[in-house]
Amino acid sequence: GEDTPDVLVHSAIRFSALVNGLMKDMMSLPHSVSDYIRVVELACSRYLQHCEEKFKQQLPAKLYSAQVLADQSFLGVCQADIRAQRLFDTGGQNKKSVDPSRIFATESQHFYILYMHHLELARDQLLWDSWDTLSLLCESLHWVSRSIRKTSSGALKGDFSVKSGGDVMGMVERPQATKRSFISRRHYRSPTSSVSLQNKKKSLFQRLNADAKKGMLETKTHNIADQYRDLALRNLFTMRIEVEMHCFFHLSEMAHSEYALKDESLEPEEFVVELNRDLTTIEDHISTYLHPDKVRYVFDGLDQLVCSIIVRTLPLITHRRITRFGVMQITRNLYALQQNLTNIVMSSSTHFDKARKYFELIDKSLEDLEQFRAENPNEYTSTEYKAITDVYATNNNVDIKTR
Repeated sequence: GEDTPDVLVHSAIRFSALVNGLMKDMMSLPHSVSDYIRVVELACSRYLQHCEEKFKQQLPAKLYSAQVLADQSFLGVCQADIRAQRLFDTGGQNKKSVDPSRIFATESQHFYILYMHHLELARDQLLWDSWDTLSLLCESLHWVSRSIRKTSSGALKGDFSVKSGGDVMGMVERPQATKRSFISRRHYRSPTSSVSLQNKKKSLFQRLNADAKKGMLETKTHNIADQYRDLALRNLFTMRIEVEMHCFFHLSEMAHSEYALKDESLEPEEFVVELNRDLTTIEDHISTYLHPDKVRYVFDGLDQLVCSIIVRTLPLITHRRITRFGVMQITRNLYALQQNLTNIVMSSSTHFDKARKYFELIDKSLEDLEQFRAENPNEYTSTEYKAITDVYATNNNVDIKTR
């Protein structure tokens, strides 16, 4: 059907068929609902465990993104991301929704040691393979979650109550008049009245019992569906954070680059070329199986992250000269990254323009720089402005404080 992805793990299809079959059988055996629910729970629990093991098998032992998501507070931030909530319809189940700008601010706090190069990631801390499996597993888990909910909703529309055989009151004849006329009809209690009352009580009990079973079915199946959805979400979070870690890994090379160039370079630096190739490869793999909206989520906000990493690297290289050609090299890097990310997410970005404008301040005189800062105090942070003046001091061999 329309809800079924083009490609699914075969076991997910067989498992969904199993649950669907159990639900249908349960419809015809309403007295055994509790037993069937226990069977469904057991089957779902075992298959979920299989999926969790499959997920963990794809993650290297030293994977840094897994360490990040092991922090429950950070995982909670990811779950509150309004973009993820829209993808998995979890907005109503969370007490709060967080917009992308606040998500980026929170991520920046968690990634502080990466920004400051207190930690530089090694290759064995990143995911280089398994993108196909992770994206396929994510989509399959989400599909199974929706399938369980859909099957459960169909079962809940059925009638689990035991229908009575007919109008008992109409089937029981009233007693014939007897010669014992001394029995007052006013005090005579017809047997049909007693039978009717018993059947009403029985019918009410059966309806209440059926409602209780339906409620139990709804609660159990929704909890099961939520567990599959949560694993799919964790899978998607891992891919998103992993892509961000790849950006930190490649762009950390900027801190070791030389920008006191004497000639203009017409090409971006090698680490930028590697990052662009890396991101394109990842996008090619996950877009084969992952829904386009999920692919967009994985890469959404990466333009801001990339620009932030490059801008926040400047304070680490202020002790070295940066010539006009060095500035041109950095802006060329930014253009190359912008072009590649635009092709991936198919949207324009203002973050690259702001980053280029920032590095172009290096070419300004101190007076022009101070005037720009006075006119645009909130354009960049005080730390970012200080990095520019520090570069000016290094380039001109002056002490800004005594100037």
